[in-house]
Amino acid sequence: MKTEIMITEIKTPLRKMIKLYLKQAKEIELFLSLNPNEWGKFQSEFNKELNGIFTTIMNFEKHCLLEGDENKVYKLKQFFVNKFRSLFLHGQYIEWSLRKPYGYAGDFRIIDDIYRKYPTTTGFDRLFDNYYQMSSI
Repeated sequence: MKTEIMITEIKTPLRKMIKLYLKQAKEIELFLSLNPNEWGKFQSEFNKELNGIFTTIMNFEKHCLLEGDENKVYKLKQFFVNKFRSLFLHGQYIEWSLRKPYGYAGDFRIIDDIYRKYPTTTGFDRLFDNYYQMSSI
C-alpha cells in the first residue's frame, strides 16, 4: 500500500509537468515547422522544462533506491515508458541511440557527432539534439 501511495505522489506532479511541457512543445513545434532555423529562441526554456521533468524522476528514483525499494523505481519507469516516452523521441541523437544502426547506442558515428558538438538537425528536432548534447550521458 505504501508503494502505491508513493507512486501516486510522483505521478500527479509528473503528469502536470508533462502536460505543461506538451502545451509548450506543440506551440514551439508549430512555430519551428514554419521557421526551422529559429530553434535558438526556445532552447533555454526547452532545456528548463525537460530538466524539471527529468530531475523530478531522478530525485524520486534516488529516494526510492536509498530506501532499498527498487520496485517503486520499476513501476515509475513502466508508467513513464507506457504513457510518455513517445513524447520525448525527437532528434537524430535519440533516434540513433535507440535504433543502434551499428549494433550499439554509443557507436563511432554518434560519438564523433557528440565530440564535434554540432548537430545537423533543425526545427524541433534540433532542440532535442542540443539537449542531448548538453546532458551528461
